[in-house]
Amino acid sequence: MLKLRAASAAFHPHGTQQVLDFGNSAFALLRISPDDGGERVLCLHNVSPRPCAVILNFEIAHDLISNLKFKNHFTLSPYQITWLKLYDSH
Repeated sequence: MLKLRAASAAFHPHGTQQVLDFGNSAFALLRISPDDGGERVLCLHNVSPRPCAVILNFEIAHDLISNLKFKNHFTLSPYQITWLKLYDSH
């Protein structure tokens, strides 16, 4: 995970971060690269013992941890962590 974090401009220490509301089951932090905001990573953490449904406002999201691609909605397993690189629909 440290290599993934170091390779992503969104995790730069001078980047912006925003806490997002995904309900009581998930902690969500949006990391934005300091350049022109060109890279955005949504860090999602399911903090509950139950699955958590997630709906995104982005066309495609690429999970940096599992290397899988997700579309608009998916489910986080209990205690699952995912770092999603976000892509707008263009």
